[in-house]
Amino acid sequence: KPCVLTGRLAAADHAPNPVINRLSNDDDIAVAGVVLEHSNVLTDENLVEIAKTKGLEHLLAIAGRAQVSETVTDALVDRGHAHVTQKVVANNGARLSELGFVKVVHEARTDEALASMLAGRADVPPELRPFLKLAHAAANPPQAPAPAAGAPRPQPKSKPPEKPTPQERAR
Repeated sequence: KPCVLTGRLAAADHAPNPVINRLSNDDDIAVAGVVLEHSNVLTDENLVEIAKTKGLEHLLAIAGRAQVSETVTDALVDRGHAHVTQKVVANNGARLSELGFVKVVHEARTDEALASMLAGRADVPPELRPFLKLAHAAANPPQAPAPAAGAPRPQPKSKPPEKPTPQERAR
């Protein structure tokens, strides 16, 4: 029943920080996950340290917190995991710094889902909106129209005949 106890401690606003910090650093996500996602005792400093040192599941748990500060989201985005960045952007309680937004807009150029999520955020700085539109366009290139049913398919262009080599000309 350690996970039940961990869940209760994660929900307790007066749980001792050293205990919560130790649980949140546990390598087993079944132990750390609920604490990372729900504990109000963890400081930004605790969360940034975990974001810098732990794996993907820990990062996703932090990204799912009800409130995530700019400092913490910067650490999450810096790790470069697409799923984590998407979860941060989809979380309305996650605040991104201007630099964080710049990095995410840059990533959105090659990630269609991220570009769509980012376009739905109301807090994208106005000066980055034009870049967001470019990123969204880059992630969603226009598709060539499909040929109409029964229409002849275009034939590949034939290559021009190759010039004879000097040996072939001498023959």
